Amino acid sequence: MDKDLPVYDLKPMTEYLRESLSRRRFNMTLLIVFSGLALVLAAVGIYGVISYGVTQRTHELSSDGARRTAARRAGSWLSGRRCWWRWQE
Repeated sequence: MDKDLPVYDLKPMTEYLRESLSRRRFNMTLLIVFSGLALVLAAVGIYGVISYGVTQRTHELSSDGARRTAARRAGSWLSGRRCWWRWQE
């Protein structure tokens, strides 16, 4: 090497390292952002499916519950009437 040649583009080693890793760092950041977005979308989708199922079952259960309550009331009224009739005899 010629000692009389001028030195150009003199930087610390950390700067060279940062430049060499910048593309990889950008790709990893992009991957993290899209992974987070996919996770949020999946969570919203799962919440929507579960919410829809619960809404459907709530409607079914409320109508079943109303039917059962009416049957229970009628049954208790009938059993009470039967006991009253038996007591009268």
